[in-house]
Amino acid sequence: MTSKSSFVVATTLLSILIVGCSSVADTSMEKISTTDTTEIGVCEPPEHLDCVGVNLDRADLSQVNLEGANLKEANLSDANLTTARLVNANLEGAKLGHADLTGANLEGANLSHSNLSHAKLYDAYMGGADLTGADLSYADLSYAFLADVNLSYVSLPNADLTGANLSGANLSYANVQWVFLTGADLTRADLSGANMNKAYLTNTQLLWADMNNIILTDADLSWADMTNANLTGANLRGANLWAANLSGADLSGADLSGADLTRADLTRAYLTGATMPDGTIHD
Repeated sequence: MTSKSSFVVATTLLSILIVGCSSVADTSMEKISTTDTTEIGVCEPPEHLDCVGVNLDRADLSQVNLEGANLKEANLSDANLTTARLVNANLEGAKLGHADLTGANLEGANLSHSNLSHAKLYDAYMGGADLTGADLSYADLSYAFLADVNLSYVSLPNADLTGANLSGANLSYANVQWVFLTGADLTRADLSGANMNKAYLTNTQLLWADMNNIILTDADLSWADMTNANLTGANLRGANLWAANLSGADLSGADLSGADLTRADLTRAYLTGATMPDGTIHD
C-alpha cells in the first residue's frame, strides 16, 4: 500500500466520492458518476486509513467501515455516519457537530476532546469509548450504549440520554446540567463532582453509584433508585426526590435544603451531618 490510501463511498445519487488521505492531511476529493453498484471500503484493512485533518464536511459515510481509521482532527461536521463502523477509530479532536451517527458502532473509539455538539447518536454503540473532554452539548444520545465509557470532564448540557446505558461509566466532574436521563441506567457509575444542576433523572437507575460532592440542585430525581449510592457531601438543594429509593445510601454531610422527600425510602440511609429539608442538621 502507498503512503496515500483511498476509500470509496456510495452516495444516494449512485456516484462515488473518492477521498485521498495522507499522514500530512494532504486531501483531495473527486466525484465520479457511475451507474454501477459499488461496495464501500476498498481500503483493506481499514486501520491503514490515515486521514488526519481530512475535510469530510457533509459527506455521506453511511454504513462505511472505518474500523481503526485515523481521523484525528478530521472535519465531519453534518456528515451522515448512520450505522457506520468506527470501532477503535481515532477521532481525537474531530469536528462532528450536527453529524448523524444513529446506530453507529463506536466501540473503543477515541473521541477525546472531539466536538459532538448537536450530534445525533441515537442507539449508537459506544462501549469502551474515550470521550474525555468532549463537547456533547445538545447531543441526542437516547438509548445509546455507553457502559464503562470515560466521560470525565465532558460537556453534556441539554443532552438527551433518555434510556441510555451508562452503567459503570466515568462521569466525574462532567458538566451534565439540564440533561435528560429519564430511565437511564447509571448503576455503579462514577458521578463524583459532576454538575447535574436541573437534570432530569426520573426513574433513573443509580444503584451503588459514586455521587460524592455531586451538584444536583433543583434536579428531578422522582422515582430514581439510588440504593446504596454514595452521596456524601452532595448538593441536593431544592431537588425533587419524590418516591426516590435512597435505602442504604450514604448522605453524610449532604445538603437537602428545600428538597422534596415525600414518599422517599430512607431505610438504613446514613444522614450524619446532613442538612435536612427544613434546614436542621441531622445528628
